[in-house]
Amino acid sequence: SNRSIYAVSNLRYDGTNTGGTNTDAPTAYLQLPCMDRHPRSRWIPRSDLDASSCSNTLQANTVAALKRALEVSNDENPFVRDIILWNNRDEDGCAAEDKLAFGMFIMTSEGC
Repeated sequence: SNRSIYAVSNLRYDGTNTGGTNTDAPTAYLQLPCMDRHPRSRWIPRSDLDASSCSNTLQANTVAALKRALEVSNDENPFVRDIILWNNRDEDGCAAEDKLAFGMFIMTSEGC
């Protein structure tokens, strides 16, 4: 298909557009990767970052879940990758401390 994909840089994430501090925010304008009820997120490959630069402050189980989702995604777009993360399933979701996390880097077998 010949559909364009647009991105917004420097978008502010805070309680005014994420439904506040409620991680189960059904009316959130922005859907963060680890929020409940919003399993789909879009990721941009960062070939400019190496393993030492591709870091985050997420809990280990969150990193494992995101890494797994990125590596098993069947999205073949070289510019963005959509993943599904079922945050209501303990084995597939983020740690509670990471529900409102954003702007994170995840190192996968394909790079950052």
